[in-house]
Amino acid sequence: MKNVFVELSKSRMQASLKADKNLHKARENETVSRILKELKAMEYDGNTGKEYEQKVIELGKALRDIGMSIADLVPQCQCDICHDTGMSGENVCQCVKDRARQSLLDNVGTKLDKTHTFVNSNFDIFDDSADMEKKYNTIKTWIDNVEDSKIKSLLLSGKTGVGKTYLVECMANLLIDKGVVVRFLSAFSFSNLLLKAHTAPIDDKLPILDDLTKVPVLIIDDLGSEPIYNNVTREYMTAIFGERLRSGLINIFTTNESMSSLLEVYGDRVFSRIVNKDTTICVEFNNSDLRRKRK
Repeated sequence: MKNVFVELSKSRMQASLKADKNLHKARENETVSRILKELKAMEYDGNTGKEYEQKVIELGKALRDIGMSIADLVPQCQCDICHDTGMSGENVCQCVKDRARQSLLDNVGTKLDKTHTFVNSNFDIFDDSADMEKKYNTIKTWIDNVEDSKIKSLLLSGKTGVGKTYLVECMANLLIDKGVVVRFLSAFSFSNLLLKAHTAPIDDKLPILDDLTKVPVLIIDDLGSEPIYNNVTREYMTAIFGERLRSGLINIFTTNESMSSLLEVYGDRVFSRIVNKDTTICVEFNNSDLRRKRK
């Protein structure tokens, strides 16, 4: 949010400089210059009645003659509520919150549907609505308190179309609304990013790996569906997930695979970091394919 206030400050300064430049240009016109002086004198005398209003109308006409308007002489703020100060009274303006959220969304790595929230979730579409509502509530309680919890990872498993990605988007939206930085990648994109880092020069390699290792929340969707590159995928996963566990950062995974299949695909070193008995919640979805129900 700090960066948003910096951006607003720059925007406010640029708007002020532009207005000053326009005012200097307008004063080069004798008629405009005269009217501006008259208006200033009237303001000084407290004369801001009908005569003043007529003088403002006269100024508008004079400015139009030189291709300008009164608005050109006033700093144009992007927010009419806070006038680009970022504060509405004693509270942070909504424009700051919106900008902060958009900034976070721009760096997520995928497009999130903002309607996918815990509040909007409809449990009637599931085979066992009570069981699914219970799971949602458990996960929401965890994500609400994850900073104080020793459980830092979540693995959602189940067949295709049972609602795993929807739930992950609910969590991502909730975290972003709290101002948390989130990276959301498909397993395919994640694996290719590891390959890119592996083959890149050292100056390009380190920022990629640093981001994956240090981002507060890393979400990887559809584990087990990605290509496994020899000497790359498993090795980098071991290092990245291991460091994230040690740093107490949040990891959220989804998979269509069984636990035994994940172990077979990744081997014990990666699997033990994804499914760590001390730091991971594993939730299985047993619902039928929701996409078929919608047809």
